[in-house]
Amino acid sequence: MLSMGWEQQDEDGDQKSELLAYYKKLIALRKANPALRSGAFYPLEADSHQQLYVFERRCPGNRCIVALNSSGRDRLFSLPRDFSATELLSNQTIRGGRVTIPGRQAIVVRLDALVVEQRPEPRPPQPDPVR
Repeated sequence: MLSMGWEQQDEDGDQKSELLAYYKKLIALRKANPALRSGAFYPLEADSHQQLYVFERRCPGNRCIVALNSSGRDRLFSLPRDFSATELLSNQTIRGGRVTIPGRQAIVVRLDALVVEQRPEPRPPQPDPVR
């Protein structure tokens, strides 16, 4: 049996532990989100100049956007404005429709629910005050 070397401890043992923890987190995200396993695939952005690749996986009841930034600089990506969203690696809520993808990192965003913007009902015109 081929060992992956996770058990080996050497001068970079901390890095191996961090990488293993990261892989375990990614596996848990995949298990928890059916779209990441079997959802339809929709490419959203592939920009070789910006070194940014973004795609969506979608199935009934679950939508996830994965953004991969292979550049050394942070990149911005606009999410659909009509959804609330959660970045799954950090478990942070995303507001404002734009997300930063740090350099040489990836994010996984779950589109949570359709946001229905409630507008106040218009007021009927008021009569001019009598002077």
